[in-house]
Amino acid sequence: MFSATVFEWIGTTMGILGSVMVASKTRYSPYGWIAFLLSSMSLAKFGFMTGAYGLLTLEAVFICTNVLGLWQWLISPYIEGKRTENTKG
Repeated sequence: MFSATVFEWIGTTMGILGSVMVASKTRYSPYGWIAFLLSSMSLAKFGFMTGAYGLLTLEAVFICTNVLGLWQWLISPYIEGKRTENTKG
């Protein structure tokens, strides 16, 4: 079983990676939302394991906003692209 420290550092690392990816304004920027989601999930687990319920609450909200970001920047454009391809055929 992983210790709380492992989840803390996975969350921290993924949060840093996500912020760099989104801020870089490249074609890889939308994938930063995946890193943000992994960060929030890891830090929520850390908050739960350590009894830091304020952090757990914050990360629960961040998980929701990360899912919205994934939808807006990756999933919806992919679906729209497929829909456009099918109508051109």
